[in-house]
Amino acid sequence: MSAKVWIDGYDYAVGLLRAGGDPWGQPDGMGLFCGEVLKLLSADYFMLPVAPLLQKHMTQTDGDPEDIAEALNDAVEDGALLGELETAIASLSANGVLSNILLVLPGPATAVLSNSDEDAMDLASLALGDILRKAGSASIVQIGLDEKHTAGLQMASSMFRIADHFGLSVAVLNHQHGEQAAKAFPAADSSELFAQCQTIGPDAFKSGGAVNANAMDVRIMIPADSNPEFVLSRIKDLKEGA
Repeated sequence: MSAKVWIDGYDYAVGLLRAGGDPWGQPDGMGLFCGEVLKLLSADYFMLPVAPLLQKHMTQTDGDPEDIAEALNDAVEDGALLGELETAIASLSANGVLSNILLVLPGPATAVLSNSDEDAMDLASLALGDILRKAGSASIVQIGLDEKHTAGLQMASSMFRIADHFGLSVAVLNHQHGEQAAKAFPAADSSELFAQCQTIGPDAFKSGGAVNANAMDVRIMIPADSNPEFVLSRIKDLKEGA
């Protein structure tokens, strides 16, 4: 298979390898966990979401975008979140898998559950920028930005500048137009190829979707409730069919 395999299956891996216990609860063991995932699934890269860490440190809100943004900002300013992120990245480095990890941050609109509240998105982008600075200073190699909304990508312009400052490679997830990014993986419900990147979504993974012959990078989304034997067989078939 000439295409690189990017595994997007955090919940599946947590259920299989940690019996549902979130690895972010013990950030010093993140390198071991991700190393196990990469080896088990024969992956080139593993997409590691930061969202569970954010949720761990954010106070509960009623879903109002500005309240969510404030909670995110407060969590970042508290310092504990950034400290645990740094510990996790150090663990990835110590286990020799740092270059195989795509650390995925939510985009501003995704983070606040709104693509119309500009004040909330602006505050979220500032807080996410601080997280990105910590990741960059801790020597993370590449990051992902999970953002399906164009407004969210526009609000993330400062994040792209921060990534550029630290020399980070950026991959946009779930949007067809990531011109500012090195890679852009289309949404799961799209069969399109963008800049030679393809997404095998949960439905396509279950039903036999194939790798596009022109794809150079393939994001494979594994449903959390998948059967382990099926997953291994399916990944093998995808790699052999490319």
